[in-house]
Amino acid sequence: MALGPVFFGAEPNEIDEGPQRGLRAFDRRVDLATELMAALPPGQRKEATLYQQMVDPAMPEGRVHPGDERHLAGAFQDNRVIPFEGLKVASMEADAQELVFEILGEFIAPLPSGPRAARLRELREHLQETWFCWIGGNEPGDVFYYRIQSPAIIVELDHHCGVFLDYSTPQRFHVHTVMRTPHGNDYGRAWVRQWQQANQQPAAQDLSSATYPGAEAGL
Repeated sequence: MALGPVFFGAEPNEIDEGPQRGLRAFDRRVDLATELMAALPPGQRKEATLYQQMVDPAMPEGRVHPGDERHLAGAFQDNRVIPFEGLKVASMEADAQELVFEILGEFIAPLPSGPRAARLRELREHLQETWFCWIGGNEPGDVFYYRIQSPAIIVELDHHCGVFLDYSTPQRFHVHTVMRTPHGNDYGRAWVRQWQQANQQPAAQDLSSATYPGAEAGL
């Protein structure tokens, strides 16, 4: 079962009236990331941080998109090649690596239990090939962006400016998240192509020819 691409977002990140008043989303993904940055020694924290500010003078032109802001894997970016950036998870201490794994677990939580367990095994197998990068502050209350990326998954979280509400700087109560499956397996396309080849079926024109790590194992 493939889960991706997925976009979840909220503005504001809390139901403010009605029977579900007070219900919040994304807090765990935000808090775990803040905890991860705090767990890194200063040198690794610096290595993971691409830019100190959400809109940084050091950014190249176009790095902040008018709609996606800092996201690189948003809409219309199927199978985009995104270079690894920041800090390699393999260089982190074990407790920090587990925080990375917990964050990934939050992103795949919508999967049913069986496919979720299989996906977790796959993500752990690629943990040593996983990278973590950060933009913004890392103190309590700061706004930020982060990306965790491996040959098997890309996840992003970004605090955004106002869309429905009137404010022009990123706020913690406005959260956008994106998840992609790289190497051609968004929408499960690599798996479909494998089945077509194995069963001598004609391939649909829009299916990627890229190879997806782990697909042959049926993960």
